[in-house]
Order: sequence, then C-alpha cells, then structure tokens
Amino acid sequence: MSTATTTTPIAKTTTPGPQRPTDPATPVMRLRGITKDFGEGETLARVLKGIDLEIGRHDFAALMGPSGSGKSTLLNILGLLDRPTSGVLEVNGVDASDFNDAARTKLRGQTLGFIFQFHHLLPAFTALENVLMPIRVVRPLTKADVDWGRQLLVEVGLADKEKRKPGELSGGQQQRVAIARALAPRPALILADEPTGNLDSESSAQAFALMERAHIGYDCAFLIVTHDPRIAARCHRVIDIVDGRIQKDTGER
Repeated sequence: MSTATTTTPIAKTTTPGPQRPTDPATPVMRLRGITKDFGEGETLARVLKGIDLEIGRHDFAALMGPSGSGKSTLLNILGLLDRPTSGVLEVNGVDASDFNDAARTKLRGQTLGFIFQFHHLLPAFTALENVLMPIRVVRPLTKADVDWGRQLLVEVGLADKEKRKPGELSGGQQQRVAIARALAPRPALILADEPTGNLDSESSAQAFALMERAHIGYDCAFLIVTHDPRIAARCHRVIDIVDGRIQKDTGER
C-alpha cells in the first residue's frame, strides 16, 4: 500500500442529515463495562470482558487484535447488530442499552454506515441504486437523495458507472461503490471490517485514500478493523484488543 498522506476532502453535501449532538465533545459511541457471553452453564464463554471505549466524532481509528480476540463481537455491538450481556452502550449521548429492536434499527440507520471486506452489493441493482439502498429501505427516495447518490459516485471516481451492475465492475470499483453506499445516509460513524482485505495493492490504496477523504470532508468518524499494520499506521488512533479486553489504546480518553 502506498504511504502517501496527501488527501483531498470529499465535498460536503448541503442536504441535512440525521441530527447530531450540539456538543462536539459528545462521543458517537461510549461503551462502559461491556461484556458478551456465548453459551450457558459449562459451555459459557465470556468473549468481551468489561470493555470501556469511546469513539469520538472526529476519530479515524484502527481496531486490531489476533483471531479470537473479540474484534468481530465488539464490532457487532458497536454496530447495534448484537446486544451485550451487560454494560452500558451510549449513542450520541443517549443510553441505548435497553432499546428494542425497532429503536435499534432506526438508530443504526441514522447513525452508522458499514463497509465490509466483501462489498455485499446487490447484484440485480445498478451502482447508483446500491449507493441509495440504505436510504431507500427506510423511506421513499427524493430527487435530492438521487443527486446526493450521484455526487458520491463522482467523489469515488465512478460517475460514468452509475448504471453498471456489480458484475460489470472490478473488485476495486465494487468496493468504491460500497464506500459511497456507507456514506449515503450521512452517518456519524462508519464501521469498516477489513475493507481492503480482499483488494490488490493498488485498489487497497485507492479505497483507503477514499476513506481518509471522507473522514476529512464529511466530518465522519471511522473505526477500521484491520490486520494490516500499514493501515493502522495511517490511522490517528490504534485500539488493540486481546482476549476480550482493550490492551492498548493510543487515543484513550
């Protein structure tokens, strides 16, 4: 991967997104004493063991750890995809620990974007339609939404590919569509799970540069799960998890 650090911010949209806290010191996510158990009785296994963590509104952080350390479990809890066994989870200053499934789904759609190692684009839909899918699943699209989706495709260098379906795009192009899709709902935080792990060196560098630009230009926090020390070195903060505990956090508050 290239180690160049020059970034050109992605242009901000003028279309209002989800409301965010007025106090910039309020973290997007705050976890206090988070545990997660699987199984019961003699088969019970505690995977997360009292996680205390804050993700600030301007963080561009890497989450690292060996296989089995609890990274994926922690990411699922941060993504409101799974519930902790105990502890407090705050989103934008609001205690969401006891939210029901409907409230969690709504909060996830308003607050979070996701990028995966495998792009998970819908093969029957065009690039533009895939970008707009996070909005489309919660409400009817407006002209402003479509314009925003097109702007995002411009920003990721795919303006001429909006009508192409995933099978007509290269792997790097597919991941760029996935990055645009993550930005579509204007999230406060994007959770990226090994986003460059399935790409060649050139496409990996392009994808990471896009995330850097989105972070600066869109004022969006990132938490990037990675095994690649070169990616971690370019992040502003590195969080190491080992055996279900935060072992090291270079940006600990």
